[in-house]
Amino acid sequence: MRDPRGMVRDLGWAGFGHFCLFVGSTPVLAVLNLWFWAMTLLWFVTKASFIQALFPGALYYLAIFSWFFGNVVIIYLSILTLRAVRRPELLLSALLSPLYWVLMAVAALRAMIQLFTDPSHWEKTQHGLTLDHGEGRGDAAWAKPPVSPATASPVDQAMPAEPQDEEKSLNQS
Repeated sequence: MRDPRGMVRDLGWAGFGHFCLFVGSTPVLAVLNLWFWAMTLLWFVTKASFIQALFPGALYYLAIFSWFFGNVVIIYLSILTLRAVRRPELLLSALLSPLYWVLMAVAALRAMIQLFTDPSHWEKTQHGLTLDHGEGRGDAAWAKPPVSPATASPVDQAMPAEPQDEEKSLNQS
């Protein structure tokens, strides 16, 4: 956020608050998720007394039910979504969502620590479709393959296979 005052002016105080909560709560919730998973695992392994003190009696059972039911519902909704969009090949990804949540929490925790210890550091991610590690933009991967007129759709017939620049078209004439 480069210009908080300008953002408040554009969005208003309520919109600014909603934006900050939306963007800020994502990593915070990921770290809290990791914390609660760790406490649950610690409780089942060691029966630590401090966890029992945090969640006495009925609150403990409500918390365990909420934790279990909430995670199952999220995975179930992911599976329903895959079915609705007809993407069964992503079923394994939906079932492995809890592993993704743990990895997201570790990344969020690392980012939060780095925010305070080295705020100006930028870990640049390599993007692109080629393996040349930044020595080109991967234009060949974006080039449209030639389509024969017999199999061309109306969209393919309306769009040229390759953009023509003036120099090329002059040389061809």
